[in-house]
Amino acid sequence: MSKDTGLVLGIDIGTTSISAVLISSTEGRNITTYSRAHKADIPPDRAGGHLQNPETIVTAARSVVDEIIDETGDVRAIGVTGQMHSVTVVDNMGAPVSPIYTWLDQRLELLIGSQGTGRKLLRTEFGEDLPAGYGIGTIYSLIKSKVIPEKAYRLISVPDLVTEQLVSRDREVMRGVTTQSLAHSLGCFDIANSRFRKAAQKMVGGLLLPEVVPSGSIVGKYQGKIPVIAAEGDNQAGFIAIVRDPDKAFFINIGTSGQISFKVGLDFGLHSKTVPGLEIRPLIGKSMLAVGATLGGGKSFSLLSNLVQEIASEFDEVNGAKILDRLSNTERPDSENRLIIDPRFFGSREEPKVRGSIDGISGTNFDLRSLYWGIADGVAQELYELTKPYVGRLNGGYLCASGNAVDRSPVLRQALSDRFDAPVRLLAEPEASARGIALVALSAVEGGIDSLQKLQASHIHYQSEMKERSQIT
Repeated sequence: MSKDTGLVLGIDIGTTSISAVLISSTEGRNITTYSRAHKADIPPDRAGGHLQNPETIVTAARSVVDEIIDETGDVRAIGVTGQMHSVTVVDNMGAPVSPIYTWLDQRLELLIGSQGTGRKLLRTEFGEDLPAGYGIGTIYSLIKSKVIPEKAYRLISVPDLVTEQLVSRDREVMRGVTTQSLAHSLGCFDIANSRFRKAAQKMVGGLLLPEVVPSGSIVGKYQGKIPVIAAEGDNQAGFIAIVRDPDKAFFINIGTSGQISFKVGLDFGLHSKTVPGLEIRPLIGKSMLAVGATLGGGKSFSLLSNLVQEIASEFDEVNGAKILDRLSNTERPDSENRLIIDPRFFGSREEPKVRGSIDGISGTNFDLRSLYWGIADGVAQELYELTKPYVGRLNGGYLCASGNAVDRSPVLRQALSDRFDAPVRLLAEPEASARGIALVALSAVEGGIDSLQKLQASHIHYQSEMKERSQIT
């Protein structure tokens, strides 16, 4: 790889892998794209637990940064994004003293108190409604269970931990900082006043909460020379990377689970409790993001893949994932042969114990193609229901989509387009969240965070545009 200048590095700490992109400052093109499984999962400490090793993730992230910097040239800035809601605990020197408790961790839901589940206990004791997996709720359950580490000093999100460790040798490092997007993902956060509510400190006892700093803040320098900006949540970073026209587009991300997001004004965010099914999150900058989340998505298709694999293995060595790839390019069954599938096989955030269903089975439609299309339509329908009152804003607009499930399945893209009655646009370059945080880092060193929207307009490219351009040339 030839040396280059004017490059910005974005890193995405996912649930299963670490991804990174090196983008051009001038056009936003991916110069380098990188992804590697971090293999940080460790056995759960209890039923419902979902743990990862923080040292494994930090070491893997540092290795990616070093490898990319060694192969290229001058990197102008580094940004980190990643899994939201997850949390770990560090000592007074910033060293992790607990595992990472990921967003998949259900120990709060399983914490039984006088009010039933841990979530109900939080409502009664603190007036807070936190789903299982949100960091502050997870820490509360650790304290209630008396398993908080002895040297625990403060709590920190996973992207903030990586950012902090990257600049740990820099004298200018500000310890214990976060941005609104990640602070909100921990729970009990007052968006309007950009601070944790009093209940947050009560829940985490004597542990320190992070200080909230503005998006685009430089928190230190890597190797004493490369500015590293404060981390952001992957939902917000993905939105920044893929939505060029935020006032007339929805952002859909379908990986392991599913999310749908759209930009709203501050007034909308202040009345978030009146919006059923949606969570109002800070967006990078001065706007808000309305977000609906499902627990299924790619996992729903995995169920079908596992079923095919199980059946096929009884007869021959057949790969269920390959069969699913073939199904993802099939034509839609006619209306009389469609299956109606509710894909809430893993529950929902509002109703964890609800389960999916398959309706309309006949003697002619119980086949793999109909099952695949039924799941795709069900995934699209679940996302549609979360935003149904606001779909009118898509008139003349479009859906921006990302995630492995969307990228690999023309059927799922068609199901989304049919349900929302809008075209689906895919990024021309991969790794949306890593690209998004790279754009934020670029804005931080080139005009400040207020220049971000202008960078989005010039640095975001869609696959359809690339095809049209190639046809012209």
